[in-house]
Amino acid sequence: MADRQPIPTPWSQWWRRIRHRVVPLLVFGTAAVTASLMWNRQGRYQRSVGVVEVVLYEMTAPGSGMLVADGVRKWELFDGVEPNEVVARLDDTLLRRQIDTQRAQIARLEARIAEEEARFEETLAETNLQHADLEYEGYVDARRLAIDIGRLRLAIMDRKAQIAADKIELDRQGKRLKQIEKLADRGVETPWAHWNAELRHDIVKERLRVSQSALTEAEKQLAQAEERERTVRRTLRNMPQVELASLDAQIRPLRADIQIQDAQIQELKAQIAATVIRSPVKGTISRIDFRPGQPVAAGQPILAITAELEQKDIISYIRESQGVRPEKGMSVDIRDRSFSRRWAEGQIVQVGPNIELVPRQHRRDPQLREWGWPVRITLVSKAEDFHVQPGELVEVTLYARR
Repeated sequence: MADRQPIPTPWSQWWRRIRHRVVPLLVFGTAAVTASLMWNRQGRYQRSVGVVEVVLYEMTAPGSGMLVADGVRKWELFDGVEPNEVVARLDDTLLRRQIDTQRAQIARLEARIAEEEARFEETLAETNLQHADLEYEGYVDARRLAIDIGRLRLAIMDRKAQIAADKIELDRQGKRLKQIEKLADRGVETPWAHWNAELRHDIVKERLRVSQSALTEAEKQLAQAEERERTVRRTLRNMPQVELASLDAQIRPLRADIQIQDAQIQELKAQIAATVIRSPVKGTISRIDFRPGQPVAAGQPILAITAELEQKDIISYIRESQGVRPEKGMSVDIRDRSFSRRWAEGQIVQVGPNIELVPRQHRRDPQLREWGWPVRITLVSKAEDFHVQPGELVEVTLYARR
């Protein structure tokens, strides 16, 4: 019995014991060490959600009125717009009628000036033989110059009113001509319609040119007349026998009426210019609230334009619980949410002055309220295929200052 040897354990049994007892322990230990290392490594980085900044321009109505399609392109959602392009127009019929009313009042003032001049000439004829001296001649010159200055100012205002109306009409005819040209190129409109529209445009353009030339000449004559009046008045001040107060008292009411008309015309011109709403930037129409044919009130948004920016900044929020105080110059990694997980390097360029409530789209859980520092991030370097759109969500990884 003592010579008996134990039965050797097969290698397959040894390997089974190793697999069942040792391998699980090794796997568990390796996993624990790896998880700890990864946790320590990832704990140095703080992640948050960022949103590519959206620069939105809301084009509001400067006044109450009806939107018109005259000279305005038919806009649809997601159409591209260029800077200074007309996106909407309010009906300016009432304003143009008011300009006509102002021109009628200018004509009435011109009639008053003619009456004042006739009355002065009649008085002059009666008293000319009694006051044939230098003082009286200076008084007569000053009075005539005052009347001429009033007439020239009225002529200038009339030209300005006409130019304002012609500019509106020229812009309208120009837009109509472009539309007809496009239709004629496609064979929808006849060549005669194109020729007629071009003729109307050229007539208004020529009338505007003549009015502007006449305005320049009238302003030049007004400057010369005012200079002569100042010279005559300096002479009269050296002659105490002549009372300038009586001359000013006769001319003052007329000049006051002229100034009122001039102010009203300038106000109408500003209102007419405001009826044309232009895009301030290059971008895309992202919302349309009203279309031609619908009335709008002052301040109501007509449409919205999302600006097309070369430099797309990212807005993110750093939570208090993350234990990192954001500073200018901190480096961040930006990753999109596509399958390719493209990334780019960014840098914090601005930090908000106070902690704010984090908007819903920036929260990891939209139902959970969070507070954090708002930061603006700009892209420092990016991959060639890293393209983000305004409003797109990205992942932001914050690092310490490099």
